[in-house]
Amino acid sequence: MESRPPKPDWDLLFETASAQEGYFTTRQAAEAGYSTQLLLKHIRAGRVVRTRRGIVARAELGDVEEALRPFGGLGT
Repeated sequence: MESRPPKPDWDLLFETASAQEGYFTTRQAAEAGYSTQLLLKHIRAGRVVRTRRGIVARAELGDVEEALRPFGGLGT
């Protein structure tokens, strides 16, 4: 019997992000039940921001580009 992917858990995802200065990876999003398509929907809605390939940040962090400048900027 195949196991079903977990239901999206926004609280778990943001708990993970909070422990990492507001950032999470696409793999962590998948572990919290977010498919690539669902994560893209949240990016387009402005709830989260893609900062680099595979790295996403909570939108309320403010100026993500400014925060990442010491690390080489957004790199998109």
